[in-house]
Amino acid sequence: MKKNLSPEQNIELINLLKARFEKNMNRHKSLLWDKVQNKLDASPEKMWSLDEMETTGGEPDVVGYDEKTNEYIFYDCSAESPKGRRSICYDHEALEARKEHKPENSAINMAAEMGIELLTEEQYRTLQQLGNFDLKTSSWIITPPAIRKLKGALFADRRYDTVFKLKGLIYLCLVLNISSCYQDKQDTTKATSPKRIITDNFKKVRDSSSGMIIKLYNIDENSNIMEDTSKVIWSTSIVNSNDLKRFDHLFNAIKNGGYSCCPTTHYKLYFYQGKYKIMTYNVDTISQKNKALFFDDDFQISYLISLTEWNKFLNKK
Repeated sequence: MKKNLSPEQNIELINLLKARFEKNMNRHKSLLWDKVQNKLDASPEKMWSLDEMETTGGEPDVVGYDEKTNEYIFYDCSAESPKGRRSICYDHEALEARKEHKPENSAINMAAEMGIELLTEEQYRTLQQLGNFDLKTSSWIITPPAIRKLKGALFADRRYDTVFKLKGLIYLCLVLNISSCYQDKQDTTKATSPKRIITDNFKKVRDSSSGMIIKLYNIDENSNIMEDTSKVIWSTSIVNSNDLKRFDHLFNAIKNGGYSCCPTTHYKLYFYQGKYKIMTYNVDTISQKNKALFFDDDFQISYLISLTEWNKFLNKK
């Protein structure tokens, strides 16, 4: 595959990178754009890689300079994981292990195809010092061989103004942001496994709820909601015990799918015990064909049910 941009594409990308560089000087206070451009002009393959990052929804920018190698370092400074790099597994092994809802690619392979690298944990923390990233998404980071050998992988994100590194599920970030959904096979016979604990918690919430409020938000698939009440177009309150049981029955024989990759909220479900709100859930009715995806605010719990069954429940409430 040809890895050179046309003269027109090259000029357009240079102008875009320059504008971003000048707008975000806090990321590279001591660096000069002219020197960066001189390096880029002499590196057509690097320009091609940067363009790949741009066309998949990223925002590559200079974050440092390596004096030993005389190289400028680009990270993807997109606030959230770009849409063109979502719904992928960590590596080929993880991809092969998936039996259902198999992603089209893996992060490791995609990075190699684009001529870039995943971030290490240290690099990811450096990125987070330059701004607030992954407030709603998470990112794969390079996983040490010892962890990967045990069928695990690392992902990181920022929640509660804190950068978290997690393992067990899988998520990634490169010299850009690549997001995904993946969960290795786990021994579900162990009562103490994280997956079983999370699943039982959702069941407990449903069993202990005495009421539920459902709100539908008017948003497009490129946006999300942060409790913006101006976008609520429909709302209903459910306190009837039979309706609550019917909601619980939607999840009969449905297993927790684990980490959900960057879904979009269309409905929000507020569970109450008396006058106290005990849990909030979200429903995405667009991203999965003929399915309704239920997920928690931290994207760690997910359930796929029939969209038809969900609509029947709403219509018969």
